[in-house]
Amino acid sequence: MNSPARFQKFAGLKKTVCLFAVMAAFGVSGCAIDTPTTVHAGKPQLVTENYSSTYQVAELGGAQFDEMANRYSRHGSGELEVIIGYDPHSRKNTAMKATDQLHRVLDELSRRGVKNVKGSILALENSGDQPEMIIGYKSINAEAPEGCDMIPGYYTMQAETDYDYKLGCSVNTIMARQVAHPEDLGGRAVNPDADGRRTGAMAEPYRAGQPNSGLSGAYSSTN
Repeated sequence: MNSPARFQKFAGLKKTVCLFAVMAAFGVSGCAIDTPTTVHAGKPQLVTENYSSTYQVAELGGAQFDEMANRYSRHGSGELEVIIGYDPHSRKNTAMKATDQLHRVLDELSRRGVKNVKGSILALENSGDQPEMIIGYKSINAEAPEGCDMIPGYYTMQAETDYDYKLGCSVNTIMARQVAHPEDLGGRAVNPDADGRRTGAMAEPYRAGQPNSGLSGAYSSTN
């Protein structure tokens, strides 16, 4: 091969190598770019508080008992305590009447699925003829991740600017409000009495072709 042709081939090869070197340099510098994220990495958190509420016993009805049971079912953890007060100096608000009212309250809550209840009566000096009831228990709520705020303008319905807002905060906050039983977010405790072999044995007859026995109450009639 003559010298001019060889020189042209060498020059073309040199240009190609230089091009790849430039591309590699840009590629490495691109990977080295570090941009702070605007996405909040936190998840909904569990917040525990001591919940209590006061009721006038004479005003208690089905709606009030439904509200008590529903809230305890969603947020309650542990024992629910019921205390009904009475006035030792009252002829109407007596200890016997408070005891009767307590039995009624416990029965109403039990019929709504609230079983873990501790009930008692309490003497309250000069509390009057109308007995009051207090219920209390440990309440667990799901709330937004720490340091999260709703997207600007969410409450005012007006366009607002917040350059420090972290994406995802509003979604996590709304998701936390929709959790039916917040305590489930913390996982479920392992049952120490559980037995894997016993649990698996329940499925063995079905796998062998033996049908399961019918469940009472599994069918209903529209007649």
